[in-house]
Amino acid sequence: SIHSPSTDILNLFDKLYILAKGGICIYFDEPKNLKLTLERNLGEKFDEEKSPIEEYLKIACQGIENKLVRQLADSCVEKERENSEIIQKLCFMDDGIQHQHKTMKMNDLWLQLCRMMYIVFIVERNKLNIMAISFAFLITLLSTMYDPLMVTPNTCYSIDDYENESNITCLQKHADYNRVSQYNIFQTNLIWVSGVTVMCVSTISFLKIIKILRNEHRNKWYSLGTFCISYNIVRFIEISMVAVYVVILNYFTVNHI
Repeated sequence: SIHSPSTDILNLFDKLYILAKGGICIYFDEPKNLKLTLERNLGEKFDEEKSPIEEYLKIACQGIENKLVRQLADSCVEKERENSEIIQKLCFMDDGIQHQHKTMKMNDLWLQLCRMMYIVFIVERNKLNIMAISFAFLITLLSTMYDPLMVTPNTCYSIDDYENESNITCLQKHADYNRVSQYNIFQTNLIWVSGVTVMCVSTISFLKIIKILRNEHRNKWYSLGTFCISYNIVRFIEISMVAVYVVILNYFTVNHI
């Protein structure tokens, strides 16, 4: 940029890299350490009225022939060597790099449970409406492919007719057996279609929520156990509601009455 950035803009970055002419790195650190690093390399106190980034930009216009550029580049190399040694020590620690995670608390669990309820049943209510319409269409379409009388087989036979080899109930027995078989196939297809639909929708929803979890867990809003418990409870309630809805549709679309 032809303009020197302001201090407020620089502080938005975690780490700042400044390259001099020829691609030589003369600074890599947090923006707040600009002044301190410059004073250490200059060997004198920096003028308070001047901006450290402006001074670095002036130095960056010089090449490797400049003494100060070489000095700043050497300090960057030395700092990188020190950081590498520290990282190597951390890699070979018995317990690895220590992470301070937030412990599970009931207040966090209750808050996360309320948030998940709001997300699933309020924010994602259109998803539930689409699922309800889809299940109604699929179950109705599936029920038209089978005999409506498959749920009412007549399994009562006269003992006298059953023992008689020349009885006329053989066709009726086969018809009733076919109805029972159709009903079993219908229920199997219904469970398969419902299960795959719920699994696909739940996977898509989880992929969206996992992005929120990644950010909030890093910021120590709550523990991983808090998220897992609240998520499973809310999803169990959601799947239970879907199961009841599917059973009701199944009951009234296949002439169970």
